[in-house]
Amino acid sequence: MVRSPEAEELFGVELEETPDTLSYGLSGDFASQVMDELERQGITLAELARRMGIKQPTLCGMLRGTSNMTLKTMARMALALGCTLEVPRLVIVDEPASPSRLAKVVPFDALEDGRRRRAEVEALQA
Repeated sequence: MVRSPEAEELFGVELEETPDTLSYGLSGDFASQVMDELERQGITLAELARRMGIKQPTLCGMLRGTSNMTLKTMARMALALGCTLEVPRLVIVDEPASPSRLAKVVPFDALEDGRRRRAEVEALQA
């Protein structure tokens, strides 16, 4: 299970890995790499959007994590930057989570919901 120690420390609880948290993390990592490559090449978001044949607000939404990027979209973005993609790989988890451990885990869908989730956790602990 991929963990976010920073988020767990922020909320003071162990966070459950869900498809949403895993994909959000991967998309965020990819978006950071895209932004770094844009800066390295001196390309604007408007130019990348033009190369991809989409509007800049659409691209910004993809990079902000407000839309679910498909592998095809990621490939289009990579090719528009003159890059390629590596195949995502599975990371084997040593031990699956036990039911008793899951009972103590607070679900966490995305960092954008952090403030609301933190308030819920604090209310549960009160």
